[in-house]
Amino acid sequence: ADNREKLSELAATLDLPAFNFPFDTVKFLTNSEMEWFMATTKGQDWFVSATLHGLRFDAVDDAWRWWRAGSRLALRYQNPRAVIGLLIHNRLVSRSSTVTWEALQFSGWKDVQLAEIQQLWLEHDALQAVLEGFSMERAYTVESFARFRTNLPALWTSAQVQRGGMAAVVAGPPDAWTTALRDAPLDTLRDTLPLLPWPFWTSYSEEREALQLQSGIVNAWRTAKTVGSLQRGFAEAQALTPLRSTNNFWQLFGEDTFDVWSASRMVVHATIVVQARLTLTAIALHRHRLKHGSFPTGLSALVPAFL
Repeated sequence: ADNREKLSELAATLDLPAFNFPFDTVKFLTNSEMEWFMATTKGQDWFVSATLHGLRFDAVDDAWRWWRAGSRLALRYQNPRAVIGLLIHNRLVSRSSTVTWEALQFSGWKDVQLAEIQQLWLEHDALQAVLEGFSMERAYTVESFARFRTNLPALWTSAQVQRGGMAAVVAGPPDAWTTALRDAPLDTLRDTLPLLPWPFWTSYSEEREALQLQSGIVNAWRTAKTVGSLQRGFAEAQALTPLRSTNNFWQLFGEDTFDVWSASRMVVHATIVVQARLTLTAIALHRHRLKHGSFPTGLSALVPAFL
């Protein structure tokens, strides 16, 4: 009953014309140091579980309420414009897609219900979210380079850095950095990156190559969206591989962290884009079956009535 009350409150919030997150994480999370990151995904997990529970026990009205609310949460949520925001976006879309495919196995939906869910997927531009995330991530890099060049003397004469280097900066007062990261993640990361000792690893030429690589990946995503071909975007990204081979810039954060700037990692985000499009098409197929009694013989039969 307690969980139902919490879900009802969140569902009512999602019915508003506009909503903001993170929501009151105290109600939905316990013992988490990453509330700002986990709040939305945790809420989505609750809606998914509640939807499947409703379908399992023939509580159709409840299942519809939670499915609808979870879809609105996942597909209308404005994620932080950065690669870390894409991690949130990808999980929300993937989970929403999964529960939608499960819900479509139930034969008792009305067309107006399926049409509402389909409209949410239609309005959600997964590829645009990816493009915006990578574009802003590159902007953060540009700003970090500039801030580092202008603040280096002050940073390296500060008592805080001299006492223990980066470890002291991250530690600070007890839990200070963790609290700042939770409350203002983008600002905190922006202010922390300039503290890294780039002169020991990188040069102006490597900074330039790093920015060229990031710009190239952003342009590859832009090509994929403009031309309508993920394959074309992959081809452009693969041509940038030589910029990665000798650039020591990536050693600052670890190869895994910055492997997002590669053609191979594009596949991860592209998979979510394709998953979203398949889900949209699946709903259209079920709407066709609901009206005509069977699935169409080809996708062209869905146009223009259902797609």
